[in-house]
Amino acid sequence: MGKVNHKILYAVYSICVTLFFLYYLFPSITIKEFLLSKIGRMAPGLSVSIEDVRPAFPIGLKFVNVSIQNSGKPFMDANRLSITPGLLSLLAGKIAIDIDCEVYEGMIEATIGLGGKDFLVNTADVELDHIQIGDILFLKDHFPHDASGSLDGRVNYKKGEDNRNTFIGDLVLSELVIDFSSSLHGLDKLNLQKIEANFESNRSEVKLNRFVNMGGDVDGSLSGTILINRRIEKSVLNLSGTVNPNPVFTDKLGKLGPVVKRLLKKSSGEGFPVKLQGTFEKPRFF
Repeated sequence: MGKVNHKILYAVYSICVTLFFLYYLFPSITIKEFLLSKIGRMAPGLSVSIEDVRPAFPIGLKFVNVSIQNSGKPFMDANRLSITPGLLSLLAGKIAIDIDCEVYEGMIEATIGLGGKDFLVNTADVELDHIQIGDILFLKDHFPHDASGSLDGRVNYKKGEDNRNTFIGDLVLSELVIDFSSSLHGLDKLNLQKIEANFESNRSEVKLNRFVNMGGDVDGSLSGTILINRRIEKSVLNLSGTVNPNPVFTDKLGKLGPVVKRLLKKSSGEGFPVKLQGTFEKPRFF
């Protein structure tokens, strides 16, 4: 029994020593320079900076303070990004990587499926947990208004035939506040308590199947399509649904307030019909 315990202790000691030297002698600078060089060749317009690279256990890499710019414009800042092989996927005969990212005061976890001779992305399953949208650099740079709120949910991506890419998502956006860049019908700000949305997209168009808000300035629901423009603020809105603004919010609408109150008197308790067209930059309500 003593010999067995001795062997077990020796094995544990050997593993600990190996892990110790693996961590402290890890060639982080060499790996970082190799990856940055590889990214520079594959995507010349992409600029990436990494403060440090460390091993992630059991197998993988952990990147600390990652900053990404696309064509000179800020795209993402992550406190930590870990990439490991998808071991469960390998057991099923598939090639995948697992990503764990601490970003925008929240977490993003994803499983990315790779396929083909070039190992391109063909599937992705992404979970969002308490992402603060006001910190998202891409949104700050492209959305014409200041926005804040907490985003949770799941987004699935699948590459279909003829490179037809599809995205399907279920999202929850809590305590959304939009500060308009210019006054909209006398409004400087819009508060929405809890938005639940279901959508699907093929990159060029977003089909909004369900968009429901309960609480805040306005209760209501919308559905329809959004035609995506390279400049997000120019994307074309074609949405319709019902809105039921609360009385305090209605009083803020200036000349539009009495019109909204008359519509509410004629409507059911669920609100009155509305159409939202125009663009994110200049929305129009009917």
